[in-house]
Amino acid sequence: MAFDGFKKMADGVPDYLEIPVSEDGLLEKATAVIHALGYDIEEAIAIFLRRIVQADTTSVDPTQAEEFIRKTADTTLDDMVTQPLLMPKRDVFSVELLDYATPGFCTNWKPYFGTIEDIAAFRNALHRDKKHKPEEMSFSPVKVYGVKQKVRDAGMYEHTNIWGYPYFVWWDRLESVHLWIGSKDKFLRCVRARMKNLKYDTDEDAAMIQSPGEQIWGYPHVLEYRHPFHFNRMYVIEKRFDSEKEMINDLESYDGGIELSGWLDELFGDG
Repeated sequence: MAFDGFKKMADGVPDYLEIPVSEDGLLEKATAVIHALGYDIEEAIAIFLRRIVQADTTSVDPTQAEEFIRKTADTTLDDMVTQPLLMPKRDVFSVELLDYATPGFCTNWKPYFGTIEDIAAFRNALHRDKKHKPEEMSFSPVKVYGVKQKVRDAGMYEHTNIWGYPYFVWWDRLESVHLWIGSKDKFLRCVRARMKNLKYDTDEDAAMIQSPGEQIWGYPHVLEYRHPFHFNRMYVIEKRFDSEKEMINDLESYDGGIELSGWLDELFGDG
């Protein structure tokens, strides 16, 4: 069975791709599951194909092909449960929003970034929330110098909040997309990330370790929780640079590291 939608789904994917579905009822069952996640079958296949196109397959041995496809399919389901975490294929824009990580007696604004799809998903989440309706937003285009994608196994990060107190966070899996951006006279590295089984404590010994679950104190719906994932809908600032040259050097020498302070500010807010 061939889907005409394949032709528009992913850059570099041949138009002649076909999917054979021989098991009775398989397509209908899969379609029902995908619809329950808020997608149609063409959108699901588009996400899957974009993941294949964007993956680094140079180290994938033919004997590992089946495992590679299975992992890609699993990650595609993660995308649909949360929000697709893919390298942008469209223009990126900045949006100014209130900074919830500053003390309550201050009013401060900071930029967030995303494609039209990212911004639409963020605003739709606000529309569905009766407590936090979307405010007027103005979009400004930014220049994207480079994009990197990284997957990390279990790890730990120490975060310092606005008051100078530490939080320690742990995760089982961390996937991220990083953008190197020029926005007006600012040069930035920004990140969207998805953590699986995020837990935190105020001590490194993890004696009182717990999951924050839906207890999120940043700007509403920038960071979300869908068990077992915490993920951000909009890119947040990861690192600032003094010049374009410094930013380009960081892009060219990027070693896969991640700075999570900006991301964790969306979790802990001013607390």
